[in-house]
Amino acid sequence: MADFTSEVKTIPHNDDRIFEMLSDMSNLERIKERIPQDKIKDFTFDRDTCSFTLDPVGSVLFTISERDTHKDI
Repeated sequence: MADFTSEVKTIPHNDDRIFEMLSDMSNLERIKERIPQDKIKDFTFDRDTCSFTLDPVGSVLFTISERDTHKDI
């Protein structure tokens, strides 16, 4: 299994709203119907994780390991 840590990004919107949306992966419910079912399988998520199967990559798991309110996710 490989670990990936993203680079820091800046989003030109209200910090409170961005943090609220991105720090809770259950917000993916809002876009779930836009995910192509023929490409991504077994899509599940909760507050801290998001997982799915992607051909030919295999199983993918994203985990929020740290939250620093209005600063880092």
